[in-house]
Amino acid sequence: MADMREPKLAAKIAKQLRRFHHVEIPGSKEPQLWNDIWKFFEKASVLEFDDDTMQKTYETISFREVHDELVELKGLCDRLKSPVIFAHNDLLSGNIMINCEEDKLYFIDYEYASYNYRGYDIGNHFAEYAGFECDYDLYPNMNEQYHFFRHYLQPDRPQEVSEKDLESLYIEANTYALASHLFWALWGVIQAKMSPIDFDYLGYFFLRYNEYKRQKENHCKSLRLQHLQPEVSHNSYQEKSCGGCYAKRENAFPLCKPQVCWVVKKLQGIGEVKRILDLSYNLFTREFPMSVCNLTNLEVLKFNENGGFRLSQRLVGIDRLQNIKYMELTTCGYYLMKNLQQLEWKECIWPYQVKPKRLHMHML
Repeated sequence: MADMREPKLAAKIAKQLRRFHHVEIPGSKEPQLWNDIWKFFEKASVLEFDDDTMQKTYETISFREVHDELVELKGLCDRLKSPVIFAHNDLLSGNIMINCEEDKLYFIDYEYASYNYRGYDIGNHFAEYAGFECDYDLYPNMNEQYHFFRHYLQPDRPQEVSEKDLESLYIEANTYALASHLFWALWGVIQAKMSPIDFDYLGYFFLRYNEYKRQKENHCKSLRLQHLQPEVSHNSYQEKSCGGCYAKRENAFPLCKPQVCWVVKKLQGIGEVKRILDLSYNLFTREFPMSVCNLTNLEVLKFNENGGFRLSQRLVGIDRLQNIKYMELTTCGYYLMKNLQQLEWKECIWPYQVKPKRLHMHML
């Protein structure tokens, strides 16, 4: 097939994708992205390989890191409010057929089709510009994407699309393109175990995951993701996550349902606080997700732990929370409770720079 970046072809794909997204299919209209990606994560994180070389390569994957990236990325995607549409979910060049005689274009292979987020279907399509060789130099630049968006949003009057609409869809599609990398990276790990095809699926995981990290690093500012962070004026923000556990590698734990509340409260002895993060639904076993530690203006933090913390194992990233005034910890770990029940904030008791004014302990 011709280069999908070619303007005439890109316009045809955009128009056809718009029509595809308006198809009504009977059944559930719940978006499937995060359900599917967590299922992949559950399967991928507990595999064992008969081949020693493949097993050693597999063991270099940090599924805890992947988990934290998923939680953080889901939080960003949720704030975009991307429309839910019927999506192809696998719009690579091989699934686009052109009838040159009739000058028509068709999508084929609906194996992964489902209701899903508009941003994901478009972002995933852009990621497929790289082809099977994963040549991400072919990923469409902003001008090429804007050309696509104009013909997607207003196929009859593409030049009338507003700059605001173009920028909004640019942020949406490129944020969800990150989710595409994680989705297919985890798919690759599973295929490495299950597929009879002679292909380096573990290598494919690293290609997609490394590109995810590169795009996240390089495009974060250009995507203006910082504007997606909650403002103090917001009443509340809820992020819900679901998924599996590290059954054979880490202590099993339910994933978090964090709630960040931007409200004004008065806590005795502290005064007014506006930024409260309640993670009391979660059990952490060694470190906070980096998505928590990125909320550096937090004033109150509530969380649970299941005995996995030790003073010799730092709560990774917690020192970034320099504005913490109050911390509430529920624990079943006797060792931790014993060492923190004295609230004198000595280094031997709490080995972190962050020293809340108060620490409230619950012993289970």
